Amino acid sequence: KPTTKSTPTAKTSSPTPTPTPTQPPIKASCEVVIKNSNTGWAPLWVQFFGKVNAPTGVPTSQKWDFDGDGKWDIESNNIDTNVSNVYKNVGSYNVKLQTDSSIGESTCTATVTVKPASMECAVNVLTTSTPLQVNLVYSASFHGIEGDDYLTKVQWDYTGDGSWDTPFDISSGNVNYTYPQAGNYNVKMQLESKQGLKADCSKNITVN
Repeated sequence: KPTTKSTPTAKTSSPTPTPTPTQPPIKASCEVVIKNSNTGWAPLWVQFFGKVNAPTGVPTSQKWDFDGDGKWDIESNNIDTNVSNVYKNVGSYNVKLQTDSSIGESTCTATVTVKPASMECAVNVLTTSTPLQVNLVYSASFHGIEGDDYLTKVQWDYTGDGSWDTPFDISSGNVNYTYPQAGNYNVKMQLESKQGLKADCSKNITVN
């Protein structure tokens, strides 16, 4: 009797399951919001607000280091408030905020720049009814100068020959000068504040 061979049944493999992607952990973040200006002259008052982004968490505390010295200047559980600091010295400061929430900590920074005090001046000329006479008037703008430091001394070089024609003195802001002859002159003026800051300005004038 002939033998019948059976054909083996091919095995089918089960499909590999697609792995479920792992969601990255939700992290908190923060931002230092400056409410006025982060650049100016001393004493510079800067107001900050700590903006916290914690999608599934609740902000619980904040710490502030205003000058980057590694020490916390403010530690508070009051989140939704403005904080401020007065910068008295010239320099660049790295402000650091650290916030804490139910999903972890976050850190952010900002920069505050305090510029050195300065002043600027300008010379204006008013003609007079007297021949060859002019009325010289100066104006000044001050940055980071307060109180008695506004008291300034002035000296004038009426002809631009490099020699000061007047000594440094407290001035009311204007002088009259009669030129020996008509011509073109480069008037120079130097201004000095009580704290020693100086500003130089000049103006070309024609005297008739």
